Amino acid sequence: KVGLDGREHEQVDEAVIKQLQNIFADVSSKEQQRRHEANKNTTWFGVHHDEDQPYLEHTNRLVDILQDGRRGVHDERFPHLVSFVGQTGAGKSTIIKMLMNYTQDGVYNPRGYPAPVPGLVGDNISTTGNVHLYADMQTYDSKQPILYADCEGLAGGGNRPRGLVRWEGLESVKHPRTYVKQNLRALTRLKLKWADIPSRSRREFAVTNLFPRILYTFSDVVVFVLREARTFESHVLKLLIDWAAKSIDKSVNQPSRPHIIIVLNQTDPAINEEEWNPNHATERLLNDFADSVKHIGALKEVVAKLEGAGLMINTTKDLLEFYYSSITVVRIPSKGRYMQMYTQVKLLHEAIGSKCSESYHQKQTIRMALNSERLPQYVNKAYHHFSRHLDKPFDFVEEAHRHMPLPKSFGEHMLNLMLSIYKHSRDNITTTFTKLCRPVAACIMLAAMRDNIQGPYSSILHKAYKSTLQDAFFQFCNSWLRCSFQRNSQQCCNTKYAHEKGHQAESGKLLSKGAYQSPFDANSSFSEWIRNIDHQIRNLNAPVEISHRDERDFVPVMHRSVMNDFYNETVAKLELKSHLTCLYCLQKIPSNPLPCGHMLCKACVRSCGETRGQGIYQLRECPLHPTETRWPSPVYIRFKPQDAGVRVLCLDGGGIRGIVELAILRKMDDVLGNHVPIQNFFDLIVGTSTGGIIALGLGVKGWTVEQCTTHFKNLCRQAFTPRGPSLLKPFTIVGFKSYYRTKPLEAVLRSAFDDNTSLYGDHKVGSPASIRVAVTATAASDGRPTILSNYNTEAERSHMPYGFLRPHDPNKELKVWQAARATSAAPPHFKDFTHSDASYIDGAMHYNCPVEVADQERRLL
Repeated sequence: KVGLDGREHEQVDEAVIKQLQNIFADVSSKEQQRRHEANKNTTWFGVHHDEDQPYLEHTNRLVDILQDGRRGVHDERFPHLVSFVGQTGAGKSTIIKMLMNYTQDGVYNPRGYPAPVPGLVGDNISTTGNVHLYADMQTYDSKQPILYADCEGLAGGGNRPRGLVRWEGLESVKHPRTYVKQNLRALTRLKLKWADIPSRSRREFAVTNLFPRILYTFSDVVVFVLREARTFESHVLKLLIDWAAKSIDKSVNQPSRPHIIIVLNQTDPAINEEEWNPNHATERLLNDFADSVKHIGALKEVVAKLEGAGLMINTTKDLLEFYYSSITVVRIPSKGRYMQMYTQVKLLHEAIGSKCSESYHQKQTIRMALNSERLPQYVNKAYHHFSRHLDKPFDFVEEAHRHMPLPKSFGEHMLNLMLSIYKHSRDNITTTFTKLCRPVAACIMLAAMRDNIQGPYSSILHKAYKSTLQDAFFQFCNSWLRCSFQRNSQQCCNTKYAHEKGHQAESGKLLSKGAYQSPFDANSSFSEWIRNIDHQIRNLNAPVEISHRDERDFVPVMHRSVMNDFYNETVAKLELKSHLTCLYCLQKIPSNPLPCGHMLCKACVRSCGETRGQGIYQLRECPLHPTETRWPSPVYIRFKPQDAGVRVLCLDGGGIRGIVELAILRKMDDVLGNHVPIQNFFDLIVGTSTGGIIALGLGVKGWTVEQCTTHFKNLCRQAFTPRGPSLLKPFTIVGFKSYYRTKPLEAVLRSAFDDNTSLYGDHKVGSPASIRVAVTATAASDGRPTILSNYNTEAERSHMPYGFLRPHDPNKELKVWQAARATSAAPPHFKDFTHSDASYIDGAMHYNCPVEVADQERRLL
């Protein structure tokens, strides 16, 4: 039997039919309103106007959706972002809902997670407001979960989308208390600093310019949905190219371009059967419009610009493949042929999965795949970046440097040093490696002597250090060394592993198509570098072999002489300082600040200092530049005896109840006789929120309990300044994202702790005590607990349940008052605290009583 369309009736699955009918069923406006309310917490980011000033607002939706999907099966997960864009009313939300409901086992969205809200029949206004994020049910608990971003229609902006009206209007006005309760963690607001003229302040400008920059930069797949294939050439193709063109040069060192899947929605079911095959549909569409680039004015301009950079663009396919890694076309039939619709949704799901897998393998090969912890951090950085600079590209390499793990091996410390020199030096890379040969040789000899490694130093180099140096050398060359191509006095800034787009200037501008050009041959250069290090080892060791001197007397003296030369030739000229690599031995994480700003590890303090007993060492100068640093008073550094325990003070959060902790400390002071400051009885002080503020006062500033009490009372009087009457508290929180004002809190913290004292790296000359202080905070970008400390440890931290903040750039260290602000940023009382584009909220979100942190940290001291 055949139907009205002349085709045979389908063999149907009742469950499939029921699900699709539920998706397409027309509902009342009241039910539509209820759906929008239920969907509000899926908002990821968007634009909001406040008194004609536009802001980028983002939620923790990405973090929440990834954390909800954890099941402990996978040690590490690598999420994929699939962005749905297209014309308003093309059916993006409906297709995402069908994908979410599609499963191989016939169970549809069993967890009842929020799904997009399709528009009502006959409604020409965009349904989705801003960008919403949803989970693919089939891959949600897998190692590579797929996330669907539903972007506001490209014609959005003129009319406010239905979902946006519901979200702003209903939730903030009709149900303010519910809104506050459910959204304590929700919104972070960033002023769009480039929206300084009326044309850039309009909502439409942000939707068509800001949204693509974020989505194109991080998407593995872009799904472009359109209803009518006949408009592809006249309207859609230009939109598709324009969307990518606004974004492709707004990132450099991007590990891969997104794949594009073009969905021809509501296709006539009566078309030829072969048109339902994605391969045939792709070939047909590209062939039909192959010459569009030659006679559409806007596309001809784009082609001319690209050909000026050396690209050959002959067809529409060539143009699309410049902006996207691959092109796939999938047709979705109109309502009526439900089983065929189910089949096509299945093909779309398979295409998305296949392209996500390709993207993952490409990124994994070049070691740039972002896991579920890193992706939110990178996206958060992009929010801050693009809210300030719309036309400055986001640099993946710069962001990767911020997230480098703490160095553990000699090679990782060498890589850290290479990057510091490379960033500041104007020498060519060959000269840089040549200058490193002698200090590397001296440091290997020093390490072998300290660790009592037997055998000739030359043999030790090849057996114990060559492999780790090789890893560092090639990681530097592949992931960090910029391409040497130049054109019109502009140099390519892309690295070897992130050179897919070709040669790009720092501005993001495409200079030319072409492969990475290295300033030197890495393989032969590494071999030459190792030979030179070996040669330096033999030269440095020659006096020992000739005179038969004791190496324990000779090597430290020789090493100091070499490192003094290295300091004068390189470190001093470039003003290098590091809080993660001891610049004297290049072997350990430094934990002891000196008055000159340099840091030494424990082993170097012991070898360069004079012992004064009871674990105290005295230094009269910095061993890197002793002549310039003859201090009037010696520096004393104390180490805990090997067999001694760690005395810990743990201070809970609790707002104004912190006065109780101070009363207890005062009583302890009385019992101890008030002869010695109470903080000197502790090796480690750990605090959260108000307890963190007290910990910083006692341990870092050296306040007495009485001084702490005075500052704390002053803090309570000034910091808790409400924005309005208590009756309007819910509305105040909705409008300002906090109930209390931020400036009075920061003013009183600055006054108490001063503006200039760094949390880590500052040293008080003559102080014999060394009190470690850590305060807890929560990273707003991924919700992970973090500690901010005035100390380093050389122990392994990768297994810790919390993060440890130590910037690679010493200039980005937190001030003491900033650490106090971060640990006490309790929502909804106070706004998040942001430093170097990283936002923090109250540590009490995880550790109101930080005893677990204190126990973990004392094991590392």
